[in-house]
Amino acid sequence: MDEPIIKIALPGRMQRRGSRWWWEVQLPGEDRARTRPLRLPDAKTATDDRKVAEKIAFEMWEQALREAAERRIRAEADEKISRLKAQFIEKVQSFTQIVEDATAKAEAETRARAELEARLKQIASSTAKTRACECCGAAATPPADMTRISSGQWLCPDCITALRAEADHAQSHTALQLCDA
Repeated sequence: MDEPIIKIALPGRMQRRGSRWWWEVQLPGEDRARTRPLRLPDAKTATDDRKVAEKIAFEMWEQALREAAERRIRAEADEKISRLKAQFIEKVQSFTQIVEDATAKAEAETRARAELEARLKQIASSTAKTRACECCGAAATPPADMTRISSGQWLCPDCITALRAEADHAQSHTALQLCDA
């Protein structure tokens, strides 16, 4: 069974000039129609054979379509690459910001921890050098300021002052009672 022959109508207009064939057409990718000679690759002049001229025109049309498709594909690829590149740069900047923020937070936490450790060390060392008053419970009094009384208790300067005032008052009260008797 023979395959049917399909005749494809090309755009533009084929015309004879003298005995030679020319094609007036706007090929894909061109901005206007031009008249061009239909010649074989090695020939200097257009062909005088109509069938050869049609074949040459078809090949020119195919070549123009292929080149236009390649340009379109290249342009689309360039556009997509530009868009992906911009998205990539945006992601890199975003991740860079996240890393910088995390680094700053870690550094701040490290500084805060170091400060807390220094304060705890200071408190621990100062606690070892202080004593709590066994009367009022006042803490962090240096041992040099504490006074041990006859009962063995350690009292802060305020409690010692109060105890002496009470003792003086008691003594003066006793002295008055002796005078009255």
